[in-house]
Amino acid sequence: MLKFEDREKLIEASHGAKDLVRDLRDLVTCEEPLLADLALEILQAAVQIEQRLNRIQSITKAAFTEDRITFTGWMSAE
Repeated sequence: MLKFEDREKLIEASHGAKDLVRDLRDLVTCEEPLLADLALEILQAAVQIEQRLNRIQSITKAAFTEDRITFTGWMSAE
């Protein structure tokens, strides 16, 4: 089971990756060809990381919600 604190860290990492992708997209458009080329390479890796984090977040969101429903249901049965 994923702890709440770990889920929060995952969400923060996902937001950080999103910000990184946005900033790199801006950098790709710079006038310096070498810098733009390097930014494009890094952007490709950053997009993959962002997508992986988003997938993990989606999977854990469903599991986290189910665990909370089960726990809440158990608590209200008393």
